[in-house]
Amino acid sequence: MSPEEIEGLLNGDGLGMALAAELNKYPGPRHVLELGPALGLSVDQESKIQAIFDEMQNEARSFGRLIVELERDLDQTFVEGTISEACLGELLEAVALNRAHLRLVHLRAHIRLLPILTESQRMHYEKARGYAG
Repeated sequence: MSPEEIEGLLNGDGLGMALAAELNKYPGPRHVLELGPALGLSVDQESKIQAIFDEMQNEARSFGRLIVELERDLDQTFVEGTISEACLGELLEAVALNRAHLRLVHLRAHIRLLPILTESQRMHYEKARGYAG
């Protein structure tokens, strides 16, 4: 993994994992909070969105740490020459499963966020993010 990918995983960054949601009118909590003043978020909306973001970040960081550890384990088995087909399969399945869980964490946050915003706020978000046609 690149240093940037490791850093992103450890920070709980999205790394494009929620692009399916983002490009299909499901705003992300990080960007909604960044655009909060321009969107005219109420205090209640901001509080709910911050809670979604915080939960997402905490879960994403946990999965990110686990993925980085598993990738290091994979690398180490090659370094040590102890890799086997069985070990390889187990490690890759573990990495894939945890990446799927991480993606779920990010996509779920987008779904939870949608009903908090008004239609007008969602339209403004699309425009501000460059998705509006």
